[in-house]
Amino acid sequence: MCLIPDLQDRKTSTYQKTYTLLSQLFQSLRSRPTRLSLISTFHRFAAIDLGLQELVQLLEGMNACSTKRIDEPDFDRRLSAFSDFNENLYWTISCSDWLPIL
Repeated sequence: MCLIPDLQDRKTSTYQKTYTLLSQLFQSLRSRPTRLSLISTFHRFAAIDLGLQELVQLLEGMNACSTKRIDEPDFDRRLSAFSDFNENLYWTISCSDWLPIL
């Protein structure tokens, strides 16, 4: 159940402002813990708006960190996510879904 009913409708001002703010945080948050928290927040957002599931999986892949080495990117997962995006997903996602990617 969503505590903020306005987040369930993409057309509301609350939804659009929240989505835009979260998306823009990818530009400024650089540390691993903060980016992982942002991905977690997008997961919660996608639980409310099921249309974001594929986007969240892509964002998670693009920001993947190694489980074997501390503070190192998981280059294989990132390359896979970018390849999938470049080959398959770039033409299927909506205009608003581009915001967190850019």
